Amino acid sequence: MLGILGVFALNGIALPGLLATAQDPLRYSFAGRRGQVEVGGPFAAAEFHDSRPVPSRIGFFHPVANSVDLSTDYWKRGESIPLSIRIDAGSFSNVLARESWEYDLSPFGVTFRKNEGTIRMSVSYAFGERLPAMFVTTTVVNAGEDTLPVDIVTHLLFALRTCQSYTRLDSSTVDVEGPGKMVTASFSERGAHQAVTFVRNLGASPVAWSTDADAAGIKDNGEHAWSGVRDTVLFMDGRRRNAALFRYRADLRPGDSVVVVHMIGSTEAVTMPEISRNADMQWASDIALFEGRVRHPANQPFEFTTGDRWIDRTAAWSRSLVEANQHVLDGSLVPMPCPAEYNFLFTHDILLSGLGIVNVDGERVRRDLQWIVKHADGTNIPHAYYWRDTSFQTEYCTPSNWNHLWFLMLSARYIRYTHDTATGLTLLPYAERSVRDLLTQVGADDLVHAPRPDWWDIGWRDGPRAYLTALMSRALDEYVVFRTSIGRRGDSLQWLENTSIRLRTALLKRLWNERSGYLLDRNGNDIDRHIFAGPLIAAVYRLLPQAVLERLVRTAEGKLLAPGVGIRAVMPANFDRDSVKRYYDIKGNEAGNTYWYINGGVWPHLNAWYAVALHQVGRTQDAIDFFRTTMTLDGVASGPSGIPAMYEYRMSDVSSKDFGTVDKPSFLWAGGFNLFTMYQLAGIRDVPWNLAFDPSVAAWPTVIASWNYGGKNILTVRPGKNELSGIMCDGVRVPSYVLPLEYLGSQTIDVIQNGIPAPVLSEINAVVHRVWKNEAFKTLNIECSSFEGRTVEAFLLTPKAVGAVTLDGKKLKAERKGSSRNEMQRWSVKFPGSSRTQRLKITL
Repeated sequence: MLGILGVFALNGIALPGLLATAQDPLRYSFAGRRGQVEVGGPFAAAEFHDSRPVPSRIGFFHPVANSVDLSTDYWKRGESIPLSIRIDAGSFSNVLARESWEYDLSPFGVTFRKNEGTIRMSVSYAFGERLPAMFVTTTVVNAGEDTLPVDIVTHLLFALRTCQSYTRLDSSTVDVEGPGKMVTASFSERGAHQAVTFVRNLGASPVAWSTDADAAGIKDNGEHAWSGVRDTVLFMDGRRRNAALFRYRADLRPGDSVVVVHMIGSTEAVTMPEISRNADMQWASDIALFEGRVRHPANQPFEFTTGDRWIDRTAAWSRSLVEANQHVLDGSLVPMPCPAEYNFLFTHDILLSGLGIVNVDGERVRRDLQWIVKHADGTNIPHAYYWRDTSFQTEYCTPSNWNHLWFLMLSARYIRYTHDTATGLTLLPYAERSVRDLLTQVGADDLVHAPRPDWWDIGWRDGPRAYLTALMSRALDEYVVFRTSIGRRGDSLQWLENTSIRLRTALLKRLWNERSGYLLDRNGNDIDRHIFAGPLIAAVYRLLPQAVLERLVRTAEGKLLAPGVGIRAVMPANFDRDSVKRYYDIKGNEAGNTYWYINGGVWPHLNAWYAVALHQVGRTQDAIDFFRTTMTLDGVASGPSGIPAMYEYRMSDVSSKDFGTVDKPSFLWAGGFNLFTMYQLAGIRDVPWNLAFDPSVAAWPTVIASWNYGGKNILTVRPGKNELSGIMCDGVRVPSYVLPLEYLGSQTIDVIQNGIPAPVLSEINAVVHRVWKNEAFKTLNIECSSFEGRTVEAFLLTPKAVGAVTLDGKKLKAERKGSSRNEMQRWSVKFPGSSRTQRLKITL
């Protein structure tokens, strides 16, 4: 693993560095000098604003998620500067918090850089895999021909915000190791879990240092008198307002450099002696371990290759981002939405990102689902988990909480990709509870009622919801297949399937508004005229007639699309108006200003839903164009106010200078939903009963991708040339575009596009065990199972009319359903399902 890492050396110090090749998809050089950067590791993270090379927030996750954050207003949090650096080098003299630099970004770190004449300066941030710290490296290189005097002064203010309650702690007791080698600040408060915060010098040694923040005049905006550590060594005993202040000085000959390395971390007092003993020897290799894990998640090289550089880089970045965005919480490594800004776990972060991650890492999804059930209350799954004041605390899901829906969706999706029945049986009691709770939210009108608007977690105005009704219909379908796949069918499955159908019927009958061409929510008896993005779910999962879905997508395009940025959460964006806030019981400015945050901002999952919806209604080229422009790393960076980011949301007012501004630029959901979208654009059909392909709608001529079907596979979607249509599993041709269980765990899966016309199974709403062609008898044979009481429908693509059809020896009728896009005949066969394995035989 270590062999893939770049290392550069300055003054004898080996420092992990980004691979410097232009071909590295996990390195993005950005010269825009604007916007946010957010990077982190398991134990620490940093948030930057306006491309300044010093952070506005440092997040710690051990022993609990305290932070160093001096802001007093969330919307102005960039004004906080807890870590400050001043460089005097020749004629250059500046406090780095005052200016924006160019940077090289990766999912595992960032290096800010600036050239001033013959002076080369950089500040890099890297993170450890096991050491509870981040590593800040400040480098000045003399590229001139004369000696360069350099003076560097740094400080970190020891002011902690406690996890969740966000109490600011300004006083601590400090300890100093050696002549300024390490400064340690201890906080005795239980709310901070009695954390110890430290700064350790790993590079150049300071010529002076101090711990007295008041004497140095340190302010929350990063300023201080700068003279307090010029030539003094000052250590103030007792509890007070403390900081770690250091001064470094060097006279650099041509070609020489000075390298200051700070290890900034947080831990428990009991572990400090071990850190002091081992940090100097282990820090570089620890950074390498983290970078290696992020570059090769699950110890497997990741591949998603289309020949489109923007697409391929985004795939690699997304895969690494979802690996990097994991933090330590109460002893476990768990997903977190972004590196530095969250100090708690939301279950929906696991569930929503997992929809894409399951394509490539089944073990990760299994681990995360098991974390959820481990922290359940009985069988009621958690909503959030965090440290607050004196203990770790759990919030649990109420019956109206949409985590129940996504828990069902991800559990079923995990089983579909892995057929891990043991884990499925573990999840079953919790899935059953979620279904019971969800059914209490279905009204007599066969619509799901909820107090929150759309998919939001703010507001309170009860009524039928289009998004939730559509999602519950799909979730019930998934649950039925989930139970079937793990062998726990029961008598209720047909009733649940019928309930799903009733929900879809009511969705169209009661919430479709012909005048607006959209699904409109109700609040009590009032029609809600807002166009929310959530109803796009109906198109994502093809829950309504095709003509309705096509119009739904056109309406979203006309009403919600911000050109070059994406799909707004809602229009009109008026949830900051007093009358609207009163009506929906919106508290303060929690929805955000007009076109910001959830009040008309553009979110990654909404873009994903729109892209997939375009794909589902036959507009695949529009889908890929939209994806490239609004969801790829390069597309976002090239767009309005663009930066290289996979973000939480973007500002969407086209008339504003802030149009396209990104907030939270390294967002877990974005990485997960990119994977969710890309694999569907590659031709994978997202249906409940099986994994299937439709190569006729693949967005790219050829795709080679890492995949997860019962293990680690390589999936290839490619033109067939002289090959028969269908799929190849480990070199064996299967006359089907539905993956049979027989080939679970195949190392290679090839999907043939535009091959020689040959009979294939294209779709079926049942679990498929085997598909094969009997050449001697000229028959296509399909073994499948489902459950009693339902109707199974299989679709076949053939170059000519089918002959006799039998099910376990009994004759059936086949009905022609037109032609496919490549002029193959499309035939349908219907038959009653069974829990036992059935054999369908079609004479060709």
